[in-house]
Amino acid sequence: MTAIRWYNRANSYLADDSVAILSLAVGFEALLGLPRDAKTDRFVDAISLMLGRIPRLNSWAVQFYDARSDVAHEGRTDRLRLMPTIRKRNEEGPEYQSLISYGRQIFQLCVGSVLFGAHMAQRSALPDKLTTNQERLVLICKTLNDKSLAPVDRFTAMDDIIATVDKYRYVSETGLRIETMLSAVQAAAKDLLECDTSLDPAVKAQLADLAVIKESKDSYEILVALEAWHNVMPKGPLEPGSPEGIMRRLTEIVWHYSFMHYFWLKEDRRNRGSK
Repeated sequence: MTAIRWYNRANSYLADDSVAILSLAVGFEALLGLPRDAKTDRFVDAISLMLGRIPRLNSWAVQFYDARSDVAHEGRTDRLRLMPTIRKRNEEGPEYQSLISYGRQIFQLCVGSVLFGAHMAQRSALPDKLTTNQERLVLICKTLNDKSLAPVDRFTAMDDIIATVDKYRYVSETGLRIETMLSAVQAAAKDLLECDTSLDPAVKAQLADLAVIKESKDSYEILVALEAWHNVMPKGPLEPGSPEGIMRRLTEIVWHYSFMHYFWLKEDRRNRGSK
């Protein structure tokens, strides 16, 4: 949007060609994220990358940026038109259309490339693919502990996040932490008890045990409570987006991640107790 605002300034009827060139150059810099140093070379490379190796496009880019430098450093420029056939800087050649008229068209094409690229990235779920489930689980914990939201709204806010965790739970990930997962499911248990009173008493009691169990060094007690809740948790269909349905989905995810660790701890404790 910053780039487009500068582009609009370049189109103002109050702007002469020198002001228009400088404004459009700032628009390009904002759009392409050009660095402070070596702007001309980076500008030429970025334009070519976005629009392809079009003959004379590089020549326009160099001449446009030279004109921009004249305005920025001297306040004006005489180099307002494209010289299509020159091969080196500071050469003179026959002039053609104005640099700014080409610039406006090229800016529009670059904006289209940026927006289309962003659209394709979103369409392919690239942001989700670059985010780990550990990061999502941390966000779930923060959402479930956000006291500015009502318990029902906390579940609504994390519904899509949990769906994404479920989508990527079979992707190998070494940074997953049992503590984070169990914190998430415990927080969800507390919130569900606050917002849902229709649970069967036996099921509700097991959920309450999960919610209040204190964490130990190896998290074994919470895992015991999680297994018990997972075993009695209703399995039938539920209204999509309901707090209980979201809690069930989160439980299945956390149990999927943690059950092997739990049974390993259980076997280890049994073996140590028999010695």
